Amino acid sequence: MAFDDEIIKNAVRMKKCKKVWGAVFSSYLTGGILLILYSFLSITGASWDWLFAKLGTDTLSPIAMMMILDSIIICPAAFFLALRGSYGHNDLCSMLAPALLIANYVFMVILKIRRVFDVNPVPFILCTVYSAVCITASILNIRANIIYHKLEQARGFPHFSERFVEREDERNIRERMKEYRNTHKSDKKIISDMDDVAIPQNTLEKYEQVHKPGTMDDI
Repeated sequence: MAFDDEIIKNAVRMKKCKKVWGAVFSSYLTGGILLILYSFLSITGASWDWLFAKLGTDTLSPIAMMMILDSIIICPAAFFLALRGSYGHNDLCSMLAPALLIANYVFMVILKIRRVFDVNPVPFILCTVYSAVCITASILNIRANIIYHKLEQARGFPHFSERFVEREDERNIRERMKEYRNTHKSDKKIISDMDDVAIPQNTLEKYEQVHKPGTMDDI
């Protein structure tokens, strides 16, 4: 019963890890696509109509260009690292993805301090939300990878079903039996070869002449 319970617990852990990986994948992909689309809409003015009507000038073009360059570089790179860190189970990539976003967010904060986003704070707010969601997902991903590496050493990995474990045990037994039969055949062949070896008669006669019982008595 204890063994069955352990299989069930590991199956639940594996299922949770898969859910986390799916959340990481969705967060980075969806957030990145939306941020890139928003950046391109900014340069066309589609997202700034209300502000243009108020100001009468296209004052946000520099910000829009900066957002496009930032999003088309950071978002795809972060998504690739997140994909490798989640479904690829790569620990280094799972840590580099949030590190990249943290560095990018620090850059945005510096621009915010320098009043670059005073004309319109929406790009900075979107970057903040995107970074917060993805970094949180990456933290969960790192934890999920730690659990996954522990599960790799558990019996029944990666399916953790009793039927799978039984088939695995049967396969191991068949392999051991096959190895035993091969070893047994090899031992029988060696014994058979030893039986076929004949000691020459003259060798025995010479041995008896040299090693006489009297010689042993003299010693």
